[in-house]
Amino acid sequence: MMAVYKRNGIYSFVVGILLGIWLIPDTSVFLHPNGGVSEIELSLRSYSLKVIRFAISVSMLTLIITLLLGIFPLREIAQKPFVRDFAKGFIVVLGLILLFMVGNQLFS
Repeated sequence: MMAVYKRNGIYSFVVGILLGIWLIPDTSVFLHPNGGVSEIELSLRSYSLKVIRFAISVSMLTLIITLLLGIFPLREIAQKPFVRDFAKGFIVVLGLILLFMVGNQLFS
């Protein structure tokens, strides 16, 4: 079981880096009160720290989901309709909340 956690952690970190490079912009746009627009390119250090921070959060989220699936197997949950529907609703709402949090952090 530890091999599964290790593999999921490493693969999700690599996928997080790739998603971070694709999603996180390397420039910042500032709107001035007089109507001007400034575009500032981030330094390599700050950009790479943002990407690594995003990759670590993706990796930790994947490890938490893997751990929860190890503790509560889906086969046992599928046998109880109330618990199954509650788990589906919880996962959908948690996913939406995390999506809005990440989107707010990336595009603000």
